[in-house]
Amino acid sequence: MVFSGLQYKLKEVVISKNELNSMIFTAGLEERVNELEAVYIKPNLSGNLIVDLRNIKTKNNVNAISLGLPNAGKPKLTSSERKLKTAGDFKPIHLLGILVGSIALDPIINTVLGRTKRLKRNVEFQIKEENEEEVLLKFKDVILSDFNISEVQLFQFLYYSSEDINFNKIVA
Repeated sequence: MVFSGLQYKLKEVVISKNELNSMIFTAGLEERVNELEAVYIKPNLSGNLIVDLRNIKTKNNVNAISLGLPNAGKPKLTSSERKLKTAGDFKPIHLLGILVGSIALDPIINTVLGRTKRLKRNVEFQIKEENEEEVLLKFKDVILSDFNISEVQLFQFLYYSSEDINFNKIVA
């Protein structure tokens, strides 16, 4: 029988018939100690990772843009935008895929079921909502005090205004 483990040295033991019949067997295993070679810390480092990271000076901030990664400068998509992107948008040109033996079914199924249209409406609604919130954040106090209107009227006005195409262009 062979005994092995990360913390023990490999041990092979031959079990006699008597030991096998008794169903009790004891095998002494020897611990294995993994010793590392000496680690030397440069003179400027303390060994405390948090302290050392603060003391390390770099020329530039390391981020996706400085590394030149693709799509680094693009804004992150919202949840609704990601769903719309993965749903695909059906175009008649997709049917040409039949000629080469492959066709993406998701865009076709999502168009037929109305999912793509619903996702587009969700994205539009989310953009309107974000624009309304931005206007509220920047101008709520000024509008309420200067125009002497109630908060309810302000929300109604913003809802009405956000339906105008130019509102979303101006705010964005």
